[in-house]
Amino acid sequence: MRLPVQSGGVLPSSRSGVRPSFGFCVSVTVQNGQVCVDIPIFGKYCVSIPVPLPPGTAAQACVSSCGSWIPTGACVTVTALGHQIAHQCVGSC
Repeated sequence: MRLPVQSGGVLPSSRSGVRPSFGFCVSVTVQNGQVCVDIPIFGKYCVSIPVPLPPGTAAQACVSSCGSWIPTGACVTVTALGHQIAHQCVGSC
């Protein structure tokens, strides 16, 4: 069995064209200057919000995995009021 090789920072595709990764977006609220999201494999991860937003502000957190065939990390992008306000990664991305 030949395994695809990662090159140039691009994830290889399987024969079906599907990359072995996960990604999702969830609605979150700002609490204590941060938003928290549960990431499969990594558990609960909180992202500090660098701009002052009132507690309870609605936001969206989008998570995407990093790595080749086995996820080695995940990145979280937080948007609120139509603007990206934070982006942080956990693990090895």
